[in-house]
Amino acid sequence: MQKNGAGLHTASSCYWDNTTDGSCTVRTLRNMCGRFACGLAPDVVRRLSTYMNSQTKELTLPPFIDLMSSTKPFQSSWNISPTSTCLCLISAKHLDETEDSATRVLCSMRWSMVPNYHKGSLHEYKPI
Repeated sequence: MQKNGAGLHTASSCYWDNTTDGSCTVRTLRNMCGRFACGLAPDVVRRLSTYMNSQTKELTLPPFIDLMSSTKPFQSSWNISPTSTCLCLISAKHLDETEDSATRVLCSMRWSMVPNYHKGSLHEYKPI
């Protein structure tokens, strides 16, 4: 692992230790500033998202669906802010109602904070 290239953290929540493998440990948790970091490629996050399927009791590698490929594809970054594309592990039932709720999917999504009173298109909403 590289100190500057791997990990998933909330911003300002971790301090790098002088470990031989470059890993980090969380010594102090602070308030989140509204940003986070993911220095991992989607295929690495996908492998790390292997889960135990509650129905089949088997380890399952979730498929990756790039929902944002045509607008704003995910890019690894140490400064992911609201309106950026991030990776989310969700129930497949959110994408297809016929899917089993125990099945998971890793997908790219736009991180946004749209208030429930906004009536226009999600693409038109501009946070303050």
